[in-house]
Amino acid sequence: MEPNNLCNTLITYGSYAPGGSNHHLFSDLPGEWVQGKILATSIATDEIGPGEGDIIEAWTITFSDCTAEMFTPEWEVQEKLLYDRWQELDRRIGAGWGRDSRRWWPSGSAPTVGQNGMIVVNIYLPLKHFPYLTSVEEPLKPFRQETLDIWVGYFDEERCGNYFEEQYDDDDAPLSEFAGDQEESFIDHDFMEIGFQPSPQSIAELVAGHSWSDEYANELAERVQQSNIPRFNCFVFITAGKVQSPRSVSKEGVELHYMGQFTIRT
Repeated sequence: MEPNNLCNTLITYGSYAPGGSNHHLFSDLPGEWVQGKILATSIATDEIGPGEGDIIEAWTITFSDCTAEMFTPEWEVQEKLLYDRWQELDRRIGAGWGRDSRRWWPSGSAPTVGQNGMIVVNIYLPLKHFPYLTSVEEPLKPFRQETLDIWVGYFDEERCGNYFEEQYDDDDAPLSEFAGDQEESFIDHDFMEIGFQPSPQSIAELVAGHSWSDEYANELAERVQQSNIPRFNCFVFITAGKVQSPRSVSKEGVELHYMGQFTIRT
């Protein structure tokens, strides 16, 4: 799983939260610490496991020197600052940890998915309970490089919209039909893009105008041709690692082909 190196907020808990014995690792970060909660399985003070059975006290800090808007000159400077900061924080926390994203809610709010001040930001998790995470001991991918999982599919227009539509009225159900088919309960839409055109003449036309399309369009077209996919009018990409086991889907009204990972320069 690829950690989010452009996130500007950190979640801490247990002895790493304000007042804890290990908080000195993070105490010099610029910004204000805010008390709140996450949903997880409680194991020990500094150990949480997969699942969301318990409400656990957790604190966040949003870096006060990293609040620039995207696509501004200030954002370009901030990208490098964040990359270097996460590299340093990974070094500080050391072996036995991986970095991932998790939902957080402020104190006094009900932990309802998508509501009540919920944010999805970076957190350190113990590898012995989350062995699929990338260890912080592994070097970060090169700055300004990203890996995407990409699918190409064919839908009726209404079916495409329904398939990716997010539903927040049932906490026990996957966030969308797409998430459920990928065996995920939640996929953060901030890390994905979806495109639909009724009758595209080519992959290049289908992906035109989407982020980094000039980086992956040709290779995607080659893979679609090699896979003998006869028709397409929809595609979706997600930052690699946000779906644990990407897969193709074939069922009534849904043709969705997983085309693999694509490395692009951001």
